[in-house]
Amino acid sequence: RDVLISNFTANIARPGSKSMALHSDQSLVVPEPWVQPWALNIIWCLTDVTFENGATLFIPGSHGWQTRAEVPADANKRLQPFEAKAGSIIVMEGRIWHTSGANITTDQDRALLFGYYTRPFLRQQVNWNAALSPETQSGLSPQMRRWLGLDANANTGDAPDLRYLDDQFAN
Repeated sequence: RDVLISNFTANIARPGSKSMALHSDQSLVVPEPWVQPWALNIIWCLTDVTFENGATLFIPGSHGWQTRAEVPADANKRLQPFEAKAGSIIVMEGRIWHTSGANITTDQDRALLFGYYTRPFLRQQVNWNAALSPETQSGLSPQMRRWLGLDANANTGDAPDLRYLDDQFAN
């Protein structure tokens, strides 16, 4: 119900690009154990995405792993590609272990946009207060300000009854 836009990035794998390290996005921002899905990525495919041009590789079922110790020694052999046509959207839960694939083509770019969304109590990867100019911030709707965590109550979305104690328990 309440989310923050933690990060928004582009990832273009050019021919010859290598694969990054295996990780889950949630494991980068939350200590173990990972028992709840508190993050997700929305991936917009700007080009066709294939294994050959660097599709994101993921391990099916890995969202159930609660600690780093559960990542098996043969994790690289369990990877499968998210393949999709340009214009498709992939939704990836934050606990899924994945990596970018290597682009082994000689003439194809693979272009993706990533929107990384988290629960409001997690610190965002981008400090939008510092990243966006005051002019840009002043033109944003109240809903966009909430999504970017720009207001003082950015991380209290799950605690809507935060009033002064005297008001909260008035006699």
